[in-house]
Amino acid sequence: SASFLLGLAHLFGMIKLENINVKTSIGFIPFVVCFFALLSSGMWVMKVAPLETFIAFKSTTPIALSLLDYLFMGRAFPSAKSILAMAGITAGAIWYVSGDVKSEKQAYLYCAIFVFVACIEGGVAKDTINRYQMNSWSRTFLVNTLSIPVGIVLSFFTGEFENARAGEDANGNPL
Repeated sequence: SASFLLGLAHLFGMIKLENINVKTSIGFIPFVVCFFALLSSGMWVMKVAPLETFIAFKSTTPIALSLLDYLFMGRAFPSAKSILAMAGITAGAIWYVSGDVKSEKQAYLYCAIFVFVACIEGGVAKDTINRYQMNSWSRTFLVNTLSIPVGIVLSFFTGEFENARAGEDANGNPL
């Protein structure tokens, strides 16, 4: 629906979609794959971990992303103030997880996988955005449009297509 609405907005001159061509579309494929990996890993976490545990783990991603930005993207090393803030967030996450009695080891494993995938997706997204100059409307349109076939294919492999055809949610409950 986002692709359709952005296409309409472009058609009526409300926004400008730019630099959308075969070369750019091919260049965005790794970003789209990583985007789906991030969504999928987040959904796996939500199936096995309480929301609070997920949020605690997710709050640690800026630390890893800032280090990856420094090491691989040529960005500045985080300032002492940023490091202190991120250390505080991490300490809070560790403190929360140490008292978490609701989650099992599998939930922590899935959370760690999510953080890893989030860092990869963040790096690929930044690299793609730097490599292909376009406005945010165009990026959103391209990612959403390229996601359509990926989503359709994944719906067959995950059983979501069968569930939708049967009028059921992911747990088999009627819609």
